Amino acid sequence: MPCPLDEESFPQFAPLLAACQDYASHSRCCFRSSDFTQLEIDMTSLQNLQDDDELFDRRQAAVVVTHFSQHLKVAMWAASNDMATLQQQALMDDLRQAYRVVVGENVRKMMITTCTGLSMFPPTESLTDIDSHDCSYEDVYSPFPVIAQRLYNEDQMRQRHGKRRWQRLEQTASFILDFAQEVGVAVPETSEAYQAVLAEFQLRCLEWQDETAESCSSEGYEESAQGSFDSELPMDLQVQVDFSKEMQKCLNALPHIWQHIFGTVATFAIAATQQEIAAGQGSRETLENDQRKDVSISELDTNLNKLTISEYAENLDMAWYDVAHHY
Repeated sequence: MPCPLDEESFPQFAPLLAACQDYASHSRCCFRSSDFTQLEIDMTSLQNLQDDDELFDRRQAAVVVTHFSQHLKVAMWAASNDMATLQQQALMDDLRQAYRVVVGENVRKMMITTCTGLSMFPPTESLTDIDSHDCSYEDVYSPFPVIAQRLYNEDQMRQRHGKRRWQRLEQTASFILDFAQEVGVAVPETSEAYQAVLAEFQLRCLEWQDETAESCSSEGYEESAQGSFDSELPMDLQVQVDFSKEMQKCLNALPHIWQHIFGTVATFAIAATQQEIAAGQGSRETLENDQRKDVSISELDTNLNKLTISEYAENLDMAWYDVAHHY
């Protein structure tokens, strides 16, 4: 059975990941503390431990899980009090790296979801001045079609080199964040840089929508560049509605730990779009000012699914990365 967790990319977590390889195979790379707190109870109901592979794998990993839980808690306390050793600092660095992988990957997926919803993934026309190896989609100050082309280039690059490599990295990072949260170690706060990326990406969408609407108007078209739209809305607001729907759809597919990470980011962009729709105008100055305001996510709290994304995938009988990518 192939190892689902990438030990090399997170060397400080390697002992934990190595011990949990078989367990992760059964749990679909989801860590649940309850699997270990109830271990003794589960074992008393089983006469022969070898009869249950999943229970055996949990038993094998239990000692390392307990030890590493304390190890991570001590490292977090030492780091917060400026007393961390080099090894403890390296451990916290790996935790932050896991966070960056999860956040960065899901910013990418949100962007792809938006481009797909606007019929720009793949782009309707390939940009001849963008090299096929240009994958720098993080440059959100480029025009929207350029960002969409680079996103598509990056996705094709992953296809050529084997998507399993990235999927394994993602699910390992998610497993580490699950572990940290389950044992009581706080994950890093959402970086303002990621909020800024999505906010700028939204502006590029709206700028492209304005240009497309003007082009369609000048040629006498009555359909938007994205296809059919709500006739009750002005053309210059339709793509904003689509953007809001696609962002909300993506947010709804990110339960538990990823909801915590992305709730503020995605709601920030959605609310800014909805404010402009309600105003019935496309004032760029108003939109830019609104996007700098703090948006509470309290209205979404009642809708948050309390499952991890791996548990969510398990309920759907789908792979973790398929849920993240397609939803």
